[in-house]
Amino acid sequence: MTCHSRCVGDVSLGGALDDMESPTVRQLFVVTVVARPAHGTSEFAEFGGAYVNCWIDEPSEEVAISRATAEVRDSGWIPESVSRILAVTRDECTDNEEDRANFDLTLTDGVVLVFHTFPHEPEDGEATH
Repeated sequence: MTCHSRCVGDVSLGGALDDMESPTVRQLFVVTVVARPAHGTSEFAEFGGAYVNCWIDEPSEEVAISRATAEVRDSGWIPESVSRILAVTRDECTDNEEDRANFDLTLTDGVVLVFHTFPHEPEDGEATH
């Protein structure tokens, strides 16, 4: 399984952080989208699909899901389903340095996509989930 982070887009926070007592109580959404690469992309020949963890700074779950699927599509992948959505705070990311970095980057850029790709056919003894 391959994992890579990529920053896409810009979102104005519109003073949202100013309304918060502390950045540690800021909540973001992590939407996991199951996707397959679009035909004609470089990923199409290489990967069978991906679980894309979309770190999203949006005000509601519904808007976060819509934004996540749009960002995945704009990245040359075809969203097939949403397998999970979590609301997270930075305090919940203290045990994982990568999650904490993704959280902080999402506050700056509005969205971070982390692709966990899998091959077209599982290798012997390997499951795609």
